[in-house]
Amino acid sequence: MKTITFVGNIGSVDALKDIGQHTVLNFSVAVNGRDKQAPPEWIRCALWDRRAQALAPHLAKGKKVCVIGEHSIRKYEKDGRDCFSEECRVSEMEFFDVAKREGGGQQGGGYSGGQSGGSSSGRGGGQQGGGYGSGGGGGGYSEEDYGDQGGESGGQGLPF
Repeated sequence: MKTITFVGNIGSVDALKDIGQHTVLNFSVAVNGRDKQAPPEWIRCALWDRRAQALAPHLAKGKKVCVIGEHSIRKYEKDGRDCFSEECRVSEMEFFDVAKREGGGQQGGGYSGGQSGGSSSGRGGGQQGGGYGSGGGGGGYSEEDYGDQGGESGGQGLPF
C-alpha cells in the first residue's frame, strides 16, 4: 500500500454516512503546489467508524490540516472521457491553527491511527491544550481506542 503525506486546506465536508456496519466521513483537501498561479490539487479523504464520529464536529471548510494515509487513484468516466481522482484513507491527521500559533498558543492537534497516545513521528500527541484526547496533556486518537477503519472487505477503495 502506498502512503501519502500532504498539507492543505479542507474544502467540502460531507455528512456522516452509515455503510453497512461502518460509518464513513468523506471530505476533500486542497493542496497547492509550488506554482501559486496553478489551481490546487484536490484529494478526497475518508475517515472511518469511531474516528469519523469523533472528528466530524472539528472538520470545517478552510481549516489547515496535515494528513497521512493510504493513497489510491480511482479512474472513472465523465462525459465520455477518462478522469482520475486522488483518494486517501486517513490514518493520521493533524490540525494547524495559524491564528493561535502566531500568538504563541496551540500549535495543532490531531489523532494517530498507529500507536496509542500519538504517532512515532510526533504528530497527534503531546500538544498542550491541543489535540482531541483526554488526560496526559492532550494527544491523539489511536487505532486502539477507536477500532479499525472498516470499509469494504479487504480494505480496498473508498465509497465516493
